[in-house]
Amino acid sequence: AYTAVFERFVRRIPKTGVLVAFTDDPQVRVIAKVARCRVIGYGRKNTTTRRLKIPGEHNQWNATAVLKMIEALGLSVPAAARALSRFQGAKRRFELIGQAQGVLIYDDYAHHPVEIQKMLQAARAKFPTKRLRVVFQSHSYSRTQALLADFGRAFGLADEVIILDIFSSAREDRRTVTADDLVTEINQHGHRAAYRGTIEEVATYLAGDYHRGDVILTVGAGENWDKVVERAVADGWSGIEALSLIPGNAGATPVQNVGAYGSEIANVLVSIEAYDRGKKAFVTIAGPDCGFGYRTS
Repeated sequence: AYTAVFERFVRRIPKTGVLVAFTDDPQVRVIAKVARCRVIGYGRKNTTTRRLKIPGEHNQWNATAVLKMIEALGLSVPAAARALSRFQGAKRRFELIGQAQGVLIYDDYAHHPVEIQKMLQAARAKFPTKRLRVVFQSHSYSRTQALLADFGRAFGLADEVIILDIFSSAREDRRTVTADDLVTEINQHGHRAAYRGTIEEVATYLAGDYHRGDVILTVGAGENWDKVVERAVADGWSGIEALSLIPGNAGATPVQNVGAYGSEIANVLVSIEAYDRGKKAFVTIAGPDCGFGYRTS
């Protein structure tokens, strides 16, 4: 079922299109076989390490994929490489929120086990000797239940994991798993996890127990962090106000039409700029003309 969704997506690419695929992954190779269009593969062997401002091996792969597509479109690869070297990253993707009392605070939208692993690999590579303290809120009971064992293994590079209550999807009407189950699963894999159900509890705990040099990572797709910001500011931890935001970056966000707290990106999107292969030029499309729908774009 998981690969079937991607296969349906790939089949929608017209014969004149291009699919850039990470063919080191066996599942990606299977999915790419259904493509009607030209397939350009890439992997570890043909990924050139580039000087990026964002950490993580996965971002090196992303950069390679971008340059492969740029080349396929007949655009300037050197110009694109220079632009990538200046790219500061997307909101809520290993985003530095601020620094307070010698503590660095990052925020990341990772809410799937593989995303969490890749995010922590990037964090550990950037901070090999610092204490990594993860505040995680799992999003939806169904996902947590289905991926419970994977979540248990995902936090191996963290020194401490703080688990919030699960953030329920609006489409769920039954609770099949609890945050305590998640804590138990993580600890069974030899990691250090503890339950702090609410954001207020987390804010109180962190404000009373921190050391200079700590790296705190708030991770997940669920709760509004306004209360953490309010508590932090009250305790003199200014500089993390950006935690009150939700994802709004270009890229996957408009396509997936990310939504949170009763709103969606489509509601505030004014326009997008896209490359028209037929016209060989960039065109501007007004937001209402994009036809975005919640997870149906």
